[in-house]
Amino acid sequence: MTARLEIITNVAVLLVALVVLGNFAWVHLTKQPVPRADGGLRKGDTFSLLPGVDYRKSARTLVIALSTKCEHCNESLLFFKQLLETNAGKSEGTQVVAIFPETREEVSRYIFEQHLTVNAIPGIDYRAVNLLGTPSVVLISNEGKILNFWVGKPSRDAEKEIMDSVTNKT
Repeated sequence: MTARLEIITNVAVLLVALVVLGNFAWVHLTKQPVPRADGGLRKGDTFSLLPGVDYRKSARTLVIALSTKCEHCNESLLFFKQLLETNAGKSEGTQVVAIFPETREEVSRYIFEQHLTVNAIPGIDYRAVNLLGTPSVVLISNEGKILNFWVGKPSRDAEKEIMDSVTNKT
């Protein structure tokens, strides 16, 4: 009787081990690759053309991807306002454009309520310009090449880098 109980226990342990290993293998073999956090942006690549934006208009163009519904965008607004004010005071400032996925009416209301002085382009699908979400910032040369980019809510270091790029310290 003891031998039989031992065999049943060993078979049960073996079956549980096979189920666990099989599940582990299934999860890892069928797992989709994790999308890149930067959406596929690379320094030196050409950035997508945006309606009404001429990259040759200034030495640099800063594209800020925002959403009226984005919590991290709202948390970053103070920084973006400071960035816009700093840039406005420069005679040869960086062209700044904000893109939004929402409608023109929603964007206009948001810009007015938040007191943003920025050229805003509504109705832009972020995936079309290789961005995965908001807020995101892309610095573009006058030739349309990506000089740098920041994805997600900017950290203090990222805020400094972005500000320096607008004030031409980098």
